[in-house]
Amino acid sequence: RGAFRTPLFLIRRFIMALRNTHFPIAAITGVAVYGICKTAKRENWTFEGVCGAACLGGFIGLLPDILEPAINNPSHRAFFHSLSFLSLFLLRNKVYDKLNLSDNARRNCNIALAGYFSHLALDFKSPKSLPII
Repeated sequence: RGAFRTPLFLIRRFIMALRNTHFPIAAITGVAVYGICKTAKRENWTFEGVCGAACLGGFIGLLPDILEPAINNPSHRAFFHSLSFLSLFLLRNKVYDKLNLSDNARRNCNIALAGYFSHLALDFKSPKSLPII
């Protein structure tokens, strides 16, 4: 058991230790959401849209560690890294309806939420996982 767990544990630890992991995964997630939204509306993708989605998703994907940095605190995960905060993702449609957002604004919010969600998904798979609150 230890022989199989050790390499996987070390790989996960190495990947999560790289702060650069969150940006590219969130950027790819942002582009995927952009593509889904554009394809669903039968609109053409644009180079600017793809680049914007990658930047928005990528930078928002870094936000949890900006709000709760791990500097000298390996147990830095609190509210912004929690399952409670993640549950706000499920309320997004109600918020969109109340704010009367345009389709572009909804798409950009979905890209941002997906980037943030990708960060939490990566952290969830780490040994420390995510707190409930």
